[in-house]
Amino acid sequence: DTEAYLHRRWEDAIDEDAMYAENATSFSVDAPVTVSDGVWAQVTVTLPPPFADRSLLESHLDAIARANDLIVIEDQYFRSMILMSALV
Repeated sequence: DTEAYLHRRWEDAIDEDAMYAENATSFSVDAPVTVSDGVWAQVTVTLPPPFADRSLLESHLDAIARANDLIVIEDQYFRSMILMSALV
């Protein structure tokens, strides 16, 4: 399942002492995310190389493109000029 796959990739990066792994902690995802009133939610994680991919950027761009009235972003890495341009 998706949660097990993400967890394995994350733990592999920690175990292999990937860059900044000393600051990483274990995580769990309670799937599915429960929301109300037709609100969509998605949980994504960042992954260092060799697992690096663009899924987080793609998720942000998709969420921005689908937004109608309000965008709430909680992301410690939200500094991308690509995302800023999409918001504008």
